[in-house]
Amino acid sequence: MADKHKVFMQTGQIHINIFGILRRLNFFIQRHLYSPHIPANS
Repeated sequence: MADKHKVFMQTGQIHINIFGILRRLNFFIQRHLYSPHIPANS
């Protein structure tokens, strides 16, 4: 039971990391979409 709980906690951390990355990507995509004068490679 303890092992299952440990695995659940680890997958929870992974999900949090994925959501953080997605939010950051979404922010960059929106900034580039709404600000076309900013070069995409910056």
